[in-house]
Amino acid sequence: MLDIGWTELLVVGLILIVVVGPKDLPKVLRTIGQWTRKVKKIARDFQDNIEDIARESEIDEVRNNFNETINFSDNLNNSINPKDNLKEMIMPNITEDELDEIKTEESGDNKNKLKNVS
Repeated sequence: MLDIGWTELLVVGLILIVVVGPKDLPKVLRTIGQWTRKVKKIARDFQDNIEDIARESEIDEVRNNFNETINFSDNLNNSINPKDNLKEMIMPNITEDELDEIKTEESGDNKNKLKNVS
């Protein structure tokens, strides 16, 4: 983690004994332990908050994608004539009689094609 070996720990321990003294060393070590715990707690809280923000942004992204999909399907449904008047959209100037003639011609062409195939 910090790449502190046994020799470095031994040097730090000897300096602590010389500077603080053996009598107050347990109090100093306890205080260092409490500070370390507080720092770890702050770091853990910070990491949790960052993960929550990331999770929320992913949820917002999924929600936006879902809403875009719904909007796209609504636009698609609206672009197709909901009253099934597609003939008016495709051929707006054709009367019913002309449409019937086209249908009979198409059915006649199909019958002729079937006869030619046989």
